[in-house]
Amino acid sequence: ASLGPVTLVFTFINYIWNSQGIATTSMISGVLNRDGFTAKDRNRRGGEILASSLTLALAAGSLVCLLLEVLGPQIIALTGAAPELIPPAMEYLRIRALATPAAFGVVVSQAALMAQRKSLIPCLVIAASTLANFGLDVVLIVFQNMGLAGAAWATLASQYVAFGLLQVALRRKSQIRPVWHVPSAKELVDFASNTGPLAFIYLCKNICYTAIQRTATALPVVQLAAHQPTFMLWNLCAFSTTPLEQAALAYMPAARTRRQ
Repeated sequence: ASLGPVTLVFTFINYIWNSQGIATTSMISGVLNRDGFTAKDRNRRGGEILASSLTLALAAGSLVCLLLEVLGPQIIALTGAAPELIPPAMEYLRIRALATPAAFGVVVSQAALMAQRKSLIPCLVIAASTLANFGLDVVLIVFQNMGLAGAAWATLASQYVAFGLLQVALRRKSQIRPVWHVPSAKELVDFASNTGPLAFIYLCKNICYTAIQRTATALPVVQLAAHQPTFMLWNLCAFSTTPLEQAALAYMPAARTRRQ
């Protein structure tokens, strides 16, 4: 039951950050299909966008991690969680918060590969990280009796496994590689103009989801425990159209260029 309010917090954060992934896909795909550029120039500019987005991901993830560690109890309380659920929820939150930089980096790395229409690599990486998560869940929860802490450590490890594998893929299988530099003011403005409207849309959606979960977290423990798997199933169905959204962003710039 204590996972209910924590799931709400991380769903809220990760869903809004997805806007950065969508912006990254759109910007890189647009550059790779731009006329008047040589292949080398396209790849270099795409690498600059990727590096800037990864820098923002790690910086934003670290900031969010710090806020969750410092203000965790207050944030959990805002979800409407019963007082007796806050201590176990905090045990999970403080550990999983450490994975936020990796989780944000995973979104951006997947977006860069999707912009190149390399959807199989992210699929394989997520499958590998899911297996790692499941295996660690069994070891830490079943055999080590670590409970919520074990689940949190398993999730943390799987996020960093996914991030590491994606960086290897970007080095070996990608036509663009990060061109590391300090993001310029113009790049930040470009990201803001692409991410801002999407983030606002996701924020509005999240407010609706928060209202649902806040109402649920105020329920007695048994009813909350029954609500949690149902809401997770609903979330799975609600996000089933996301691959179509990513595919449209990856293919639209090329189609528009050919039409012109």
